[in-house]
Amino acid sequence: MRQLSYTIEPEADGLSINAYARNIAGLSRAFLRSVKFRENGILINGQRVTTRGVLHAGDSLVFNMPNDRPQKVVPAEGPVSIVFENEDIVLVNKPAGLVIHPCHGHYSDTLLSYLAWYYRLLPEQPLLCPIGRLDKDTSGLILIAKNKYAAQQLEQIIPFPGFIWLWQKATGQTSPNRA
Repeated sequence: MRQLSYTIEPEADGLSINAYARNIAGLSRAFLRSVKFRENGILINGQRVTTRGVLHAGDSLVFNMPNDRPQKVVPAEGPVSIVFENEDIVLVNKPAGLVIHPCHGHYSDTLLSYLAWYYRLLPEQPLLCPIGRLDKDTSGLILIAKNKYAAQQLEQIIPFPGFIWLWQKATGQTSPNRA
């Protein structure tokens, strides 16, 4: 089970766990709902508490993250070009002609199916959540969160679907030239 751990700074002294989680840690209401009813879902200094608990400077606040629901993607063997990967994300080079999600006519010949095959031997299968989108006939990098928490955090910082904003930051141009 994965944990999010925080040491409470003096400026957060007196805040409720709910206020700290939402306003300082940037956690969503949905995330708090998913942990608050779990046994040992929220701990202060090792003791189970509710979201109404009050924090003090120096406290150790821990959220025990629930396991993600199983992926509803049929694993299928296929090529996967991973550019970068860590425990929370995978950056994949998607070729043109490949769809990302299963859809009508494409149930197992998808990027997510190929990734599910790639991860099939892991003891815990990651939940694969594409961040942004690329059309079937478009090639390029696609960022995929490997758990619900990472997806929620990435969706907050990425301003809109796709990676045109990365292109703009890297080149100063508004869009790639299409020659």
